[in-house]
Amino acid sequence: FAGSPSEGTGLWKEFPKDFNPSLKAFIEHCWDQKPDERPTFEQILQYIGDPKSIEAIGGIDLERLYKYQEKVVPDDDVEEEEEETEEEVNEKHHEEEEKEEIPEFDPNDFTIKPELIKDITDFEKIGPIGKGQFGIVNKYRDRETGELVAIKKVQSNLDDINLKREIWILSTFHHPSLQSLYGIIDDSEDNEFSMITPFYAKGDLSNLITLESKKKIPPEWDLTQKYIAVYGIAAGMYYLHKHNLIHRDLKPGNVLLNELFEPIIADFGLSKLIDQNNTMFQTMATGTPVFMAPEVVTSQDVGDGVSYDGKAADVYSYGMLCYQL
Repeated sequence: FAGSPSEGTGLWKEFPKDFNPSLKAFIEHCWDQKPDERPTFEQILQYIGDPKSIEAIGGIDLERLYKYQEKVVPDDDVEEEEEETEEEVNEKHHEEEEKEEIPEFDPNDFTIKPELIKDITDFEKIGPIGKGQFGIVNKYRDRETGELVAIKKVQSNLDDINLKREIWILSTFHHPSLQSLYGIIDDSEDNEFSMITPFYAKGDLSNLITLESKKKIPPEWDLTQKYIAVYGIAAGMYYLHKHNLIHRDLKPGNVLLNELFEPIIADFGLSKLIDQNNTMFQTMATGTPVFMAPEVVTSQDVGDGVSYDGKAADVYSYGMLCYQL
C-alpha cells in the first residue's frame, strides 16, 4: 500500500489507457496518501453533482440523474462551499439537531422497539441467498404482507455490543441509500439472533461487476446508472458522516441494488459511532484489506485502540469502489 496508486506503487498500479481523465483525477483525490487531503463526502457530492463534472464524463442522461438526486439529497442539504462565520456554523448545527433528533447509543441501556420483534413463523422460507462474514442469509416471504425479506442468522445474542450497534444504526438512521431494518428474531436461548431486512432482487455491486467482466451485463446498467450508483453511495456516506458514523467496510459486496439498480449501502456490522471531538481514535483497525486505506493497515496502537481518521478511511474505500465500478 506504499505510495499513491497513481504512482504505480500501490495495489492498483495504473488506470486503463481509455479511462476518463476527469474520473481518474477524482479517484486519485480520494486515494490521496495524506488522509487530511482527501475530500469529504460533502465535497464529493458537490463535485460529482456539478454540471461541469457531469459534462466531462459525457453520455449521462441528465433527466434521470437529476430525478435521482432529488430523491437522495434535499436541495438545502449540500450547498456550494462558502466561508461561514462561527456564529453561522453554530446556528446551522443547532438547526440540524432540531430537524432530526437522534437518540444516543448506550449499550448498557439498549432496548428494541416492540414493533420490530418478529417470529420466524411469520415468514415462509424460499431459499438461500448467501453467506456473509457474520452469518447465513436466506430469502423469506412475509406471510401477512407477501413482502420479500432477507433474514440473516448469526451465532450471537444481544450481549454482543456490535450486534446492538448494528440494530441501533439500522433502526435509527433512515436514508434512501441505506439499508433499513424490517425486524429481528431473538433466539438468545440457542445463542442465535436473526436480522430481517428488505430483499433486493438485483444482488450487490460485486456480482454486477463480475457479470460486466463476462459481458453479461443487464441493459439497465448503463453509464448513467453507474453514475447514479456513485452518487447514491456518496449521498448515503455523507448522511452517515454527518451523524458521526463511519462504515469501515465499504466495498462493492456491501452495496445492494434495488429493482431500479439504485445503490443501498448495507452490512453495518463493523460500523461505529465516533466522537466528533476525537475522530482520530478507533478501537481497532478493521475492514476488507483491498479496500482499506494505507493508514488503517499501518495504524499504531494508542492505549486501548489505534489512531486513524475513520471518515478519511471511508473516503479511500469509496475511491477503491469507484475504481472497480
